[in-house]
Amino acid sequence: MTTNTSEVEKSLENEKKGTQRGHTLPVSPFPAAYQGTQKTVRAAKSSVDFWKAKVRPREIRGTVTPELYVRLKESGRDTRVNLNTSNRITAAARARDLWLSAQSKGLVAAVAEFRPKSAPR
Repeated sequence: MTTNTSEVEKSLENEKKGTQRGHTLPVSPFPAAYQGTQKTVRAAKSSVDFWKAKVRPREIRGTVTPELYVRLKESGRDTRVNLNTSNRITAAARARDLWLSAQSKGLVAAVAEFRPKSAPR
């Protein structure tokens, strides 16, 4: 019995894809990287470390702003707030304070309180 070249190619494809036909070893439901290791702990939203990754400059009309912004969402409403600083740690602290205020008062009231009265909307 001769094997067709297409059959050999199909078996190689199945081995690459990891389909049942290509498996020769038992498969674990967990990736090898997670077996026997501790799961990394992520920072809480009330922590400044969490907000360091969330603050970033904004691109307006093709130019990147020097100030950092944070994007907050609540009930389908999306708002980007200028944090009036280019220092990431200070901006993260302001973003955390704004988020905590938005949790207690609501997003609209927190942003209105955070922005200065003279700033345009």
